[in-house]
Amino acid sequence: MSKDDVQSNIHALEVQKELKKLNIIPDNSEINSYRQLQGGADTTIFEISFHNQSKKYIQRIFRPNVSTQSAKFEYSVQKTLFENGISVPQTYLMKLTPNTRERSYFIMEKIEGTILEQVLDRNPEQLMQLIEKLLQELHKIHTIDPKLLPQILSPDIQKNPFAVVDQLLKRRKSVIERFPKELNELKPVIDWLEKNKTNNPCKKLVVIHGDYHPLNIIVQEDQKFQILDWTGVNISDFRMDLGFPVVAISGLAKMNLAPMIANTYEKISGSKVENLSYFMILANTYNLIRFYSGINNPKITDETEDTMSFFKSFKEYPLFLVELVKETCNIELHQIKDYFDV
Repeated sequence: MSKDDVQSNIHALEVQKELKKLNIIPDNSEINSYRQLQGGADTTIFEISFHNQSKKYIQRIFRPNVSTQSAKFEYSVQKTLFENGISVPQTYLMKLTPNTRERSYFIMEKIEGTILEQVLDRNPEQLMQLIEKLLQELHKIHTIDPKLLPQILSPDIQKNPFAVVDQLLKRRKSVIERFPKELNELKPVIDWLEKNKTNNPCKKLVVIHGDYHPLNIIVQEDQKFQILDWTGVNISDFRMDLGFPVVAISGLAKMNLAPMIANTYEKISGSKVENLSYFMILANTYNLIRFYSGINNPKITDETEDTMSFFKSFKEYPLFLVELVKETCNIELHQIKDYFDV
């Protein structure tokens, strides 16, 4: 048995002990399997099952560079959302470092089903129906009372209606200033967003998921959705939450679905969706930085071969984003196109 296997077995026993301590599983339960399901851009996912137990569990293990506060934040948010009727898996326990994995993690129920991206791939004829369901769930998130999440600071849009955009652009500019050579090609995009922000004031603040796309949604047999990965939850403009899935789904479909998605959301919510293309670019700026980091300097955002392989496996997304920037901003992102279009 390899050193990694031994360490994994030791850690699995730690998880079993923690679940027994909280009476989540009976004292006589023993681990049946402990296996990695996937390694995403920010976390690694393991499945845990026990003998004589029908329920399975998911362990969400955070990347080494993710702070303890970030892990605690996601766990507490998901717990609150579950308790208030949002379609998220039930959480059971959180374990911070130090532990036998030396990475923060939490345990939640395993939702049986299929990732929405795979459902869309296998059933393209259901695209419109699934998108409508996707947007219904998104609007449900947007109707949550932000006061339920007091740990999230709200921007003051009464004082500054562009506070949402300003805060995000400030963070992106600071990264570009630290790595001007590696991120030089991205600077004109940020400048374009700054120049055009006055057309996009925020009129109302809502709770947003922040990373809402088909890889973070599980479709169950009864067509119910379960929403995963709440790392980016925030209080912001609802268009930030539309911008992300529009780019992701348009990439998968190989066509710009923004008009259809905007119209559908308007019918569901009763809210007018204005200037969506601006927010499609704005909401994806961090991933643009991550792409350049992987290409030029992995240390910028701590990219690894695994995370870049993850992005490459869904290259339709970055390639659609590159074309969107070209059409909307008249800016060419040559490095990203050359890297992914291989």
